[in-house]
Amino acid sequence: MRIILNYLKLICFFIVIPSTLYAAQPLLYFSDIINGPKAGLGDSLGEGAIVTLWGKNLGTEMGGSKVYFKDAQNTVREMAYVYYWENADPGTGLSGPSDMYTYHKMQEIACSIPSASADGAGKIYVEVNGIVSNELDFYARSSGRFYFIDATSGSDAASGSWANPRATLSTLTRNDSGLSAGDIIYAKGNYSMSSSNGLFIGNSGAAISGSENNHIAISVYPGASLSIEATGYRLGINNYSSKNNYWVISKVEAFSARGGTVGFANGRLVGLDLHGRPGVTPEGAAALIDAGANFAVSTGVNNIDNLKVFGNYLHDFGTPASNNNLLHTMYFRIRSNTRTLRAPEIAWNYLHDKDGPRFGIHYYDEGSDSDGEPDVGTFIDTLKIHDNVVREQTGPGINIGTLGNGSNAADFNVDIYNNLLIECGKNSVLSGSNTQALQVYGTRMTGHFNIFNNTIIGYGEPSKNEGLAINIPITNSLGVAAIFGGTYSLKNNIFIDTNDLPFYDSSNLKDPVSSDANCWYSAFDNSPPPIYAGSMVVNPNLSEDYKPLTGSSVIDSGADTSTIVTRDILGVSRPSGKIDIGAYEFDSDAPLIDSPKNLRIEEQEQE
Repeated sequence: MRIILNYLKLICFFIVIPSTLYAAQPLLYFSDIINGPKAGLGDSLGEGAIVTLWGKNLGTEMGGSKVYFKDAQNTVREMAYVYYWENADPGTGLSGPSDMYTYHKMQEIACSIPSASADGAGKIYVEVNGIVSNELDFYARSSGRFYFIDATSGSDAASGSWANPRATLSTLTRNDSGLSAGDIIYAKGNYSMSSSNGLFIGNSGAAISGSENNHIAISVYPGASLSIEATGYRLGINNYSSKNNYWVISKVEAFSARGGTVGFANGRLVGLDLHGRPGVTPEGAAALIDAGANFAVSTGVNNIDNLKVFGNYLHDFGTPASNNNLLHTMYFRIRSNTRTLRAPEIAWNYLHDKDGPRFGIHYYDEGSDSDGEPDVGTFIDTLKIHDNVVREQTGPGINIGTLGNGSNAADFNVDIYNNLLIECGKNSVLSGSNTQALQVYGTRMTGHFNIFNNTIIGYGEPSKNEGLAINIPITNSLGVAAIFGGTYSLKNNIFIDTNDLPFYDSSNLKDPVSSDANCWYSAFDNSPPPIYAGSMVVNPNLSEDYKPLTGSSVIDSGADTSTIVTRDILGVSRPSGKIDIGAYEFDSDAPLIDSPKNLRIEEQEQE
């Protein structure tokens, strides 16, 4: 009855109060390409490269809004053409296939660089309701060509121009195709390919690589689609021997029983839809996104250096019958004593796979410097994992670790912030445990971890009565040399137990070097770690979409994490000195009543 009454209140609230224009600051998060030709597109609409932008508070349609390019000489021009301006919600318009709307509430804009722009480093920004956004970098150039593919009207003997497209994508991605640094391939129409090996970038000859301001890109023309299936052993998209660097893969659907795509050193994986083959059980060592360095030392593999993984939708890879511990959603590693690489950045992705592979965002190395096998390496900068949503993940939603003995350490730092982990640590099918939501381990993992402003809702596998919200061990319970060798700070996180499982293992949790303002709540009276200073044990009073409601104790109660966390997962600015706890800042436009989720918790308390 209470739930029905509160729903009636919500209906009355929206009837009585008129809608108003919320003049929020428009915010651009990222783009697919960050450099490209300024002219030569040839479609009679745009002029230069088609750039896709993702952001917040941009509006669901263009209306009177504008998108601008400020070139290297600071001359500002409107984009040559805007193809679409809408919610980043696949299937509802012209936007790409990645679901960046369900949780991230993003908008997506596709627009063309003006040909009159000066060559060099410029900036892209938008103006919405008279308010100017932040800027994104874009390097405009006179070099580089456009290629188009169209399975319906194309010919493999054609030039590949807009008017004369190629028919087959693979004719452009071989190293003897004539493709070179700075070129962009766009799919027209609804292009679909299926082969045993999926799409190969390069082949046995020399690499096809771009350079710092001359990336090579595969993308999708606005309103079109590009789907790549591998029916055999390979991933959907393959970087031959990891030789091909500075590639961008954007707005593509890729799938196989082995995974979606590998990485590219200095490359970008943006706005992709990656999943398994429908009805086919995955097998073997595989991942929807797979990137590493020197895993096969003899070939000098490196497809992880400075890789950007932004705005991808990863889902439906595993099946209940797979029972394979080698399947992963994302898998990153170095597996050698390489110590010169820049860390990838993993941000704004949405992972959802109820019965899927083990681990969501997963970095793992192992090996010994004395047994002839690959060792563990490190990055020269900080690994950043932020603003991701991981939902119903088998195994930890975020898992960072090393195992095995050796003298070399993975001594890089890691920032984990603004992530939303919902019902992670599930394990009803796979062997082993790994029923934690967040896990960090390894004697040779010796850097410092900042774990700030994350929200963990539910965790573990209730059918096995196993699960922890956080696991940073002081024993070798996970394997050889599993004791965490680094340090960590834990601040402004929300942990909610919905499955009557403990927050931590009281005999196996390393102390943080600093902790403050973490919120722990269990409707079943499970206790938080006593070692954590500045914690609150209280219902955080979150809305149905996990945001703080009016009166929540987490509002303005956070510790200062502003050196790392400046906005929340929805782009809301975190004010200095008044940071909210969790992944979300309080939004005064959110519903002002309790959601059914919180009412259920209250009723459990009363029973």
